Amino acid sequence: MVGRTDTYGAYLWSGTQWVQLVTATSMPAAYLAANLNTGSTGQGVYDIQIADSNTQILYMMFDGYVFKSTNQGTTWTQTSFAQVNPYTAANPNDGYAQFGPKMAIDPNNPNIVYVGTTTSGLFVTHDGGVTWQSVSQVPASTSAITGICSILRSVGLSTESPKQSLRKAMATASMKALTAAPPGGC
Repeated sequence: MVGRTDTYGAYLWSGTQWVQLVTATSMPAAYLAANLNTGSTGQGVYDIQIADSNTQILYMMFDGYVFKSTNQGTTWTQTSFAQVNPYTAANPNDGYAQFGPKMAIDPNNPNIVYVGTTTSGLFVTHDGGVTWQSVSQVPASTSAITGICSILRSVGLSTESPKQSLRKAMATASMKALTAAPPGGC
């Protein structure tokens, strides 16, 4: 089990205690060198997810970047995800921060990951973060009200496998141009 906080932190439950995952020794040295003491870090963890098919693999969006761990968060590598604005598109402190997961990992293939942002749209990787593409059928928003508030995977609500449910949900989202928020907003 993982949890995120809106100021720096992400934590993994070890079975006896919570282990901090965002530390000076776990984050990539190049990221720290470029961002530490510049005032550009500290927005916090926007989302963190564990791959169902390999619990050693975690993905985390932190300060508008996506990081990947292959050792349960002991160390992180920065993926090629182009930074989105951590104050508007991936702000863990905004009014929508608690609305649910913003990231979904294919339950059978940890290399397929979707990342939703409140104002920059939906992104997908099929190669574990080596490359990312914008899902053009889901337009970016100029307001968090019509942006992506959460990505939900319906498991156990049908006879479909989790993989089928995720693919169907993502295909449906990819085929529709989202033009308005659901009733009552996100």
